[in-house]
Amino acid sequence: MTRISLTRAGLGLWFALFCHTTAFGQIGAILSGIGPVNRSMGGAATAAPLDTLGAFQWNPATITALPNSADFGLELLVPQSRLGSSVAGSGRVSPPAHWAREFRQ
Repeated sequence: MTRISLTRAGLGLWFALFCHTTAFGQIGAILSGIGPVNRSMGGAATAAPLDTLGAFQWNPATITALPNSADFGLELLVPQSRLGSSVAGSGRVSPPAHWAREFRQ
């Protein structure tokens, strides 16, 4: 290998190991619908005119099939997520130590 390709490989390895951040978007709730009726269908109410709340979000054309009505809904989401990990130092490569990290959302 040439010196330039070794330098590029070294820089790529350095960026891969040290230039990253925690992916905070991986822990959380996945909302499968809008409104209580569409949430009870698990997001499968896209083509079914069930109520006006879901029709406004997923398919506005289905509003024409709904009777004259008004819908009100309330949802409360309070997630309590916790993730933790730990790695003990081996003593051969690194000094014997205990590293731990915890993430709370």
